[in-house]
Amino acid sequence: MKLVSPLVDEPAHKWVASKWWYYATVAEAYFGLQDYDNALQWLLKGTAAVGGKVYQWELESSARQLAALARIQHVEMTFDDFRKTKAWTVLAQAFGAEAVPRTAFAGKVGLALSGGGFRASLYHIGVLAYLAEVDLLRHVEVLSCVSGGSIVGAYYYLLVRRLLETKTADQITAQDYIDIVEDMRGQFVAGVQRNVRMRVFLDPMKTLNMLWRRDYSRTTRAGEHVRKRAVRPDRRR
Repeated sequence: MKLVSPLVDEPAHKWVASKWWYYATVAEAYFGLQDYDNALQWLLKGTAAVGGKVYQWELESSARQLAALARIQHVEMTFDDFRKTKAWTVLAQAFGAEAVPRTAFAGKVGLALSGGGFRASLYHIGVLAYLAEVDLLRHVEVLSCVSGGSIVGAYYYLLVRRLLETKTADQITAQDYIDIVEDMRGQFVAGVQRNVRMRVFLDPMKTLNMLWRRDYSRTTRAGEHVRKRAVRPDRRR
């Protein structure tokens, strides 16, 4: 640790002084050594150094990483037991009690989206809509997707990322997730109505490229149509 900590004080490494992940990495090293006092100092120092210029998801990710580290060190420890430890106190002081994730102990909530082309995509949007309406969608942390499900999963991820980058956790509501799915529904329906599959062969030059270029396939061409005409995370209906 003596070789790492002083980097921020060296002229050649001044650029790390405003980087949250530098402080988080040093704090994690101390946390792993169960030197919780120094871990807390580096977390607080990092928060002060970046002056609030850190995304909420970055703070939550750091809290989750450290909580998971505590879980690895104490395999038999429950979440209630964890709340009585010095490690919990450090995380609660650094990030707030609500940011310390129970999922580090209980496991993550995942959602699997199967294949089946655009038909499967539309079915999946219906599932996402229901999960959003009952306010469960915000708790999904892992997506496993294939084929048609990958289209929905990737697009959903881009929209959620935009949400997390523009709002803090306390500003996000169930309605935000409902709006995301409604946005997806509208764009997917409009995209399917444009018949992306048939449009793949409408451009003669693109068709020749598909025949002669190894790095340009029907899948590549279809992807271009999907990005341009079917789903656009930067476009609202």
